[in-house]
Amino acid sequence: MEFLKSKNVNFQNWPGEEGTTNTHPDEIKQIYLQDPDGYWIEINENKL
Repeated sequence: MEFLKSKNVNFQNWPGEEGTTNTHPDEIKQIYLQDPDGYWIEINENKL
């Protein structure tokens, strides 16, 4: 998230709040952003 912010890439959580994350019921953090063509990309925290 800090990298995206440093590059001025807009992202949001599931409810649509800009620049923040939400936590999925399985405790994984996730954000959403759009590529240049408008497709939504979901990014999930990597936990092993």
